[in-house]
Amino acid sequence: PGCPPWVFINAGARGYYRTAYAPEMLRALAPRIATDLTAPERLSLVSDEWALVRAGRHSVGDYLTLVSGFGAESSGGVLGNVTGRLDFIHAYLTTGETRGRFEAFVRSVLRPILDRVGFTAASSDTDARRELRAVAIEALGRTGNDPDVIAQSRAALNRALAAGPPLDPTAAGAIVTIASSHGDAKLFD
Repeated sequence: PGCPPWVFINAGARGYYRTAYAPEMLRALAPRIATDLTAPERLSLVSDEWALVRAGRHSVGDYLTLVSGFGAESSGGVLGNVTGRLDFIHAYLTTGETRGRFEAFVRSVLRPILDRVGFTAASSDTDARRELRAVAIEALGRTGNDPDVIAQSRAALNRALAAGPPLDPTAAGAIVTIASSHGDAKLFD
């Protein structure tokens, strides 16, 4: 009765091994990811879980349970690792029937991050904040199909092409990718 509902085995993420957590432990751990684990530990945890999915030992649902805890992520490197796998799931594992629900899930996890850092860079932003913003924009626009991010990307690119304010260099690739993939032929060209 005195034991906590979860434990992180690879403290400090210093071990060279994979850890397989039971699904009920993943559910208990997910809400505490942002507050109780360091960035290396979060990266180790999500990498271990994806390796288990790829090996057929855990389900994609187990991975998504874990991902639900990354809505307050502060590291662009960690978030990029998570969103790369979400993009894989979107491209290869969703169907016409499941894609909309999956995109809504992606938006529910990632939108709080973009709301926190904002779409537009400020001169006071750190490099880490700029990287986090770029990862969130790309994932929300591409994997989450977020209409607001798509519209903001189109508007920002149109302003930059019309000799307006230049795009933030860190997010420019994401903004151009999202705007052009959801634009017309003229914009794409």
